Amino acid sequence: MAWPPFSSLHLCQLCSLPAINISRQRNATRQKLHDVHSHIRSWPGNPASALLLLTWGAVALLLEPHVSLGESVAEEMQGRAQEAGLFRSAAASLEACQGLMSTAVAQLCRGVALKALCVSATAFELGPSRQDPGGFSSLVQLIKLVVADDVLVCNEVWDEGRELLAPIRAVLLDACTLFPAHPRPYLQLLGAFAHGSLAASAAYTHLQVRFR
Repeated sequence: MAWPPFSSLHLCQLCSLPAINISRQRNATRQKLHDVHSHIRSWPGNPASALLLLTWGAVALLLEPHVSLGESVAEEMQGRAQEAGLFRSAAASLEACQGLMSTAVAQLCRGVALKALCVSATAFELGPSRQDPGGFSSLVQLIKLVVADDVLVCNEVWDEGRELLAPIRAVLLDACTLFPAHPRPYLQLLGAFAHGSLAASAAYTHLQVRFR
């Protein structure tokens, strides 16, 4: 049985795993990683776990230079996430569960999902030039749900000092390379990140600078 979507302790933990200092805690870290991997690998690939499976695959790929979890783990997890519906399923799960939560818990879940997206976008190329239109449209829908008109998050997306969100900015820049021939992906993301006066101004400036 899958854990509740976007509220799993494992998802919170694995989103922070790339920052572990492996040289100082090598043995404990290896064991923890293998324990978590064994647990997640036993899960069925279903819509509620799609984003976690992708994120775990991303963590495995990012940690490959330090710790091997086995051959082709990243590809296996990515494939299972795809079979479970990936971003379409993740968006549907988040949208369904948000109505059942308090505002504070819903905000926490969106924060966890945002970190999961950042980890996944660091390891995998999620931009529109690397996905089919339907898959990217589902990613945009998930991003919109995660941002949820949050002015602070939108401001942080445009703040290049916020390294955590650099992978999300990379997705935006990839969409930018397709504009104006394929304007929809870029304009969708600009709209998602334009809530609040500062973010709206930054989005407008981004458009102006690149397409004068």
